[in-house]
Amino acid sequence: MRQSFFRHSLWFLASLFGILLAGTQLVLAANTPDSGSGFTVQAVLPDNQLPGQSSFFNVHVQPNTAQALTVRVINLTNHARTLTVTPTDAWTGDNGQVSYSPNRARQPRTQLRFTKLTTPGVTVDLAAHEGKPVTFTAAIPTKPFAGQILGGIYVSDPKTTAGTKNGNFKINNHYAMAIAVNLQEKPTLTVKPALALTHVTASAAQQQPTLLATITNKQPILFGKLTLTATVFPRHSHRQIAKATSHNYAVAPVSMFDYHVPLHKRLAPGHYHMHLIGKSGSHTWQLDRPFTISRQAAAEVNHVNTHHNWTWLYISLGALVAAVLVIAGYLLGKRRFSTK
Repeated sequence: MRQSFFRHSLWFLASLFGILLAGTQLVLAANTPDSGSGFTVQAVLPDNQLPGQSSFFNVHVQPNTAQALTVRVINLTNHARTLTVTPTDAWTGDNGQVSYSPNRARQPRTQLRFTKLTTPGVTVDLAAHEGKPVTFTAAIPTKPFAGQILGGIYVSDPKTTAGTKNGNFKINNHYAMAIAVNLQEKPTLTVKPALALTHVTASAAQQQPTLLATITNKQPILFGKLTLTATVFPRHSHRQIAKATSHNYAVAPVSMFDYHVPLHKRLAPGHYHMHLIGKSGSHTWQLDRPFTISRQAAAEVNHVNTHHNWTWLYISLGALVAAVLVIAGYLLGKRRFSTK
């Protein structure tokens, strides 16, 4: 009985912290069955699909041709629904993952963008348990291109599904699925990735004092298993003031992202230097960038450093205290019952 109670207590704690930390859910999938979304999407692979991949488009294209890309969108529910199906460009998130969700701010720095070559998105009305093919056409440029053009076909339900509610916390579900699309003109890619550290700035976003190192992949090639190590020094000094290391990053072609280097100490205004090492397979980059922190930027970062946002800590401690009281109340009640 007591072991069962403690198992239920641990489940309660896990559930409580899950409720505290949960927010809007965005489910991204590729060519997968329903995961609570009520719909799914499948790639209808073309004849010029490169061998080895069956879950997404990996297409060997030719210059000055029109490439058809067809997906089948299926409604898995017992009621009619409307879905949006949209071509998107691949981009690199600050978490080191390649994303296919719409993001105008992170569009590839090139004219050869998937969305520029492809017909626009559409809205699809589906009856209960109905499936429909949706075809887009990509106009392959007349001039041959090297490397990859990477994007996706993004399917989403514009309506937010009401989730569960517990007290003052509510979880809303917004579902989306993406099928990746890779277009290349050579069966074997020879383009090598090229990283650049373009600038460094200080940020106090989300109450986290951080240095943001903007890293750019200048080449039209997707690559992964990237390890980054950044160290920061005052200029003309070897006294390290910040360091960060991350593993298994993936980077989209011709894209940029901000690598976050946390600041755990006060940052004085002045001149600094960042040294960043990137390693992926046989490729190694040694990148350096001097930068300056103004008085205003230092004041903003230091204000966050000295005035932390303890809201979530207070909530977590409150939840823990509540759980302890529940357990203590149960044990006390059980003891009284045993005494009687």
